[in-house]
Amino acid sequence: MILLNTKTFEELQEEDLQNLQNVGFSTSAGSIAKLFLGLVNRNIADLYDVLTLNHVQSFVSTATGSYLEAVGALMACERLVGEEDADYRYRISKSVLTTATANETAVRLAALSVSGVQDAILKKYSYGTGSFSVLITTDSPEPAPEIIASVQSNVEKVTAYGTRFEVTGPDAVSVKLTLKLMTKDTTSVAVSQDLKYSVRQALRDFFATRRVGEAITTDQITQEVMNVNASIVTYTCERFSLNGLPAMFVNQDCRWNERFMLSSDADALIIL
Repeated sequence: MILLNTKTFEELQEEDLQNLQNVGFSTSAGSIAKLFLGLVNRNIADLYDVLTLNHVQSFVSTATGSYLEAVGALMACERLVGEEDADYRYRISKSVLTTATANETAVRLAALSVSGVQDAILKKYSYGTGSFSVLITTDSPEPAPEIIASVQSNVEKVTAYGTRFEVTGPDAVSVKLTLKLMTKDTTSVAVSQDLKYSVRQALRDFFATRRVGEAITTDQITQEVMNVNASIVTYTCERFSLNGLPAMFVNQDCRWNERFMLSSDADALIIL
């Protein structure tokens, strides 16, 4: 990493003589003065450009690439393999808290540093005073045992002696849903079948993006259905169940460690 593009006096002299030969000059005093000022000021401008670059790259918020790694080295925070600048910048900004350990930021970053972990949610006093829970989410509905074990190991390194904690995945609240679409009279059978498929896909995407502790509302489901196509007039809910038990088709909340997701059964989502 070049911090300053330095040049010796001899290099500057040779460069300026070459520039003089390239542009030529008249014998008037004003032209000669203007020409020499241009040569000097060009080198000063180049120096200012380098100084500006290094000034910008000296801050965590604006540094990039190898410059950011140099800032991270000052905080004993090395870049992880394949880590993007934005993620690395966030870890550097929290490195003081991480180094201190035994705090929420250190625990959360320790969990997030495990490959495959998308998010980590902390809950204080889940087992009484001096305890907490770490709930992790991954690409799959249920985190793999090896990921949980890795998070457990990482968190142990930053927690205080005697502190009790548990690493788990979210508890799934399985949803089964059957909807009956009402379309315009002019809608053909073929188009109606396409609409059913599109609504099914839209609702699958909707449930796939539910976060831990996030409620589901009938307004959200209605919006997903009606946004598919203007030919859909309305719909009725023929079946709605949670964890295999019939439930009212109303707004549903879940606990901090629960997550709504479609059941894995083949009849989890039916559009009539």
